[in-house]
Amino acid sequence: MIKNGTYHRQLGPLPGKGMWHGNLVLVYSEHAIKAASEDRYGPLPLFSSVEFDANLDAVEVTFENGEPVKAVLRIPLDDKLDLIYVVLRPAGGVALVKTIWGNLASDGHRTLDKSKYVRL
Repeated sequence: MIKNGTYHRQLGPLPGKGMWHGNLVLVYSEHAIKAASEDRYGPLPLFSSVEFDANLDAVEVTFENGEPVKAVLRIPLDDKLDLIYVVLRPAGGVALVKTIWGNLASDGHRTLDKSKYVRL
């Protein structure tokens, strides 16, 4: 059984790998739409769906009662910029995007606060 809490890929393999797979239709919150239009790197594209494959990088996943309820996804946009999506629990192949922002592809997040995450 997976412990409740948030797991980060820099602290070990994410549990439940493959629990979200295939094509996922994205529905955007008002906050996400606004954030995408006002991002510091310029307006960001809002994809209608994402395919969970090698190009989709889950950075962290939050579990409740053994089920994934939130994921932070890093999706390459181009050579310089990645899109970061915070996606809430998918149901029936549809997920709510809570927020989105641009992140430099070169950013490695060396300031990770390890105390906020569950370790396997």
